Amino acid sequence: MNTTSPSEPRETKIADLLAYDAGGQPVLVVDAKARDVPPEAVEQVADVHEAIQPRPPYAMLVGPAEIVLFAWNGSGLVEVARLDTTSILREYDTEFGRKRIFEDYLIWLTEAWLHDIAYRWKSPFPPGVDLLKRVGLADRLAGGTTRSEVKLGRSPLP
Repeated sequence: MNTTSPSEPRETKIADLLAYDAGGQPVLVVDAKARDVPPEAVEQVADVHEAIQPRPPYAMLVGPAEIVLFAWNGSGLVEVARLDTTSILREYDTEFGRKRIFEDYLIWLTEAWLHDIAYRWKSPFPPGVDLLKRVGLADRLAGGTTRSEVKLGRSPLP
């Protein structure tokens, strides 16, 4: 998750990826880390999640080994699911897990996966869809869209 540059106001944050429902409401903020996920990454995704208005019901931390899904419980984010990154994203790049990956590409693969869940363009049963259905996210993604590198400030999202 990117933070501010020296020329941007302090309160500006950048979400790696935002997913919206079919009605245009944000439902998921994603933070991607191409290397081992540092302990402070959960705090970073929570900070960006807090900056989004209206606040999305879910947040996701995508690392090279695991995808961790959080849900907003009204006062904070709580972990609701963990998925194996390689088994999920290998569907969109058969070499995933066998080569070095950069954050931009990890974001792109995650976006492809979320689009597959929303539109079933690659598979009638995208990897991890059953788990995302159980926690309520898959249905919220149906017919929606995504945007990457979204600048967040104090005003509501478009």
